[in-house]
Amino acid sequence: MASDGTSAEDLPAWLTPREALALLSAAFDVAVAADAILQSLRGGLLRSIAASSSWEFDGKTQKPTSEVLIPADRWGALSHTKADIDLLWDAGVVRFWLHPKASGYPKPRVVRYFGIKFERVGVEALLPPPRAKTAIPTKPPGEAQQDEEADAPRGPPVSKAALAAWYKAYQTTYRGSEDTLANAYKSARGMFPGKFVSRDSVRELCKGRKIGRKPRDEDE
Repeated sequence: MASDGTSAEDLPAWLTPREALALLSAAFDVAVAADAILQSLRGGLLRSIAASSSWEFDGKTQKPTSEVLIPADRWGALSHTKADIDLLWDAGVVRFWLHPKASGYPKPRVVRYFGIKFERVGVEALLPPPRAKTAIPTKPPGEAQQDEEADAPRGPPVSKAALAAWYKAYQTTYRGSEDTLANAYKSARGMFPGKFVSRDSVRELCKGRKIGRKPRDEDE
């Protein structure tokens, strides 16, 4: 049991070093993720706990202790040999070399921690914030949702005179239930390929028409 009452057995949500590294590696390069964790440990922003620890000094090794929170300043004494770093990420075991000048102990000593875990909340705090979702604009009630690209200009706009001439021809072809805004817009687009046909201009000419089903070529 750690001094603050924290126990490794009570913290199944805490992460092993390997799990913490995998979580951050989804957002960062592995080397960046590893450095972010170590810097946060040294800075006291990320808590770490060990299932047990063992001290070595004067040529003797003490019996392993029970669960213990690892002090933040201890991570500054981490051995940076490749073997020791690999041991941390792969096995959750770490070794610190404590020298009198830095540690305050009268003699040099080594402390080893086993079964290390990192607080999940602290690890997740290192992840970049999620991207804000772009709000989807809504259309007036009763009007079908349209792809914005369908309304984007595809060429020079059609003149009012040309649209008026199209509308006369349209009236002779589409009658009754076929005379809808959807069919009118589809007809106008087909009449002026390569040019921009404004929905508002078609709607103005076809006042009073029902909206109708969205044309098939706009369903996708």
